[in-house]
Amino acid sequence: MPHPEVTVADVVAHVVDFSAKVLQEKGFAGPPRFADFDGQLAAFRTTREFVTRVLDAPTTPADEVQLLWASLNGDPANWEWQRANGWYRAPLAVPAEAPLQDRVLGLLGRDPYWTPAA
Repeated sequence: MPHPEVTVADVVAHVVDFSAKVLQEKGFAGPPRFADFDGQLAAFRTTREFVTRVLDAPTTPADEVQLLWASLNGDPANWEWQRANGWYRAPLAVPAEAPLQDRVLGLLGRDPYWTPAA
C-alpha cells in the first residue's frame, strides 16, 4: 500500500534525480533533473530517453554491462520482485553468441532487436 503522503510527483522526482546522480557519477554529462521540467511526465520521458541512449550506445563502458550481467545472473530474488511489480518483463531468449549488452536487455525482458514501426 502506498504511503499516503507520497505523491506520484515525489516518486518521479526520486527516479529522475537518482538516475541523474548515478549517470553523473558514471561520467555522463548533462543528465536531466526533475527541477528542469514543468511536469513529471516530461521529466520521466526525458530521463527514460537519456538512459535508453546510454544503454543503446556501443560506447557504454563494458564494465557497466558486465556488472549488470553478473547482477542479473546472481540471486533471482534480486530481480523477480521487480518483474512481479511490472518493472521488467519475463526474460527473452537471446542467442548465447549475441553481444553481452543484447543478452542483458533480454534478461530484463527487452527485445534488443526491436525497432519502431515504420
